[in-house]
Amino acid sequence: MNSNKVTAIATSVIAVSLLGFIFNSTYNSPENIEKRCYAKYKRRLEKGPSLSEVETKGDPTIWFPRRQEYLYSKCIK
Repeated sequence: MNSNKVTAIATSVIAVSLLGFIFNSTYNSPENIEKRCYAKYKRRLEKGPSLSEVETKGDPTIWFPRRQEYLYSKCIK
């Protein structure tokens, strides 16, 4: 390989690595983690419990909202 190809490959690897670090720090920022958790559990609350959960645990109006609050609190920690 000539030196131009080696330089191009090295530059590409460095650029991809830097983009990965930038994406990772943005994706895992505390604000984004909280937004993802909130959206996830909001969708879950709107969807409601599954039929198997209702059959095994009984009335979902009692346990389902409390469980979702607990899971949300664990997610944002």
